[in-house]
Amino acid sequence: MLWEALWARVCTWRDVARELEVAPRVAGRRDLERVLGWFATGATSPLEVRAKHETFRGPAFRDMEWQVALDLSGRRVVVDMVHRAAMVAVELDGDRYHSTRGARETDRARQNALVAAGFTVLRFGWRDIVERGPECRDLLAATLRRLRPASR
Repeated sequence: MLWEALWARVCTWRDVARELEVAPRVAGRRDLERVLGWFATGATSPLEVRAKHETFRGPAFRDMEWQVALDLSGRRVVVDMVHRAAMVAVELDGDRYHSTRGARETDRARQNALVAAGFTVLRFGWRDIVERGPECRDLLAATLRRLRPASR
């Protein structure tokens, strides 16, 4: 239910955190505090939280950075996930933030700048992460294995 409330913008994670501070007893408090902590440390959407803490976790993804600003030939872009050594960028496209014409145009321009700079770009949406998480994980892991420089 928390995901749906955040996704629908019924409330923000900060709203939930404020209410949690004044509520003496809440069922599932520990889990709720853990999820709110993920937002507090930089996640910008429920999709990012689920991707980072459910789908793309483990040794294969330890070198992934989240919400990274990159300067690409004078253009500054922020990507959801990046593996710098392998030159792989991952964009997480939730319908809430990527459904307008302007958002799609911005997404295309960012992807074109990344590709022009030599990055391989993978894109995943909410249904990909929630319904096909293992396939997303396998695809990213295979891409990283193929593109990551050999360690010395």
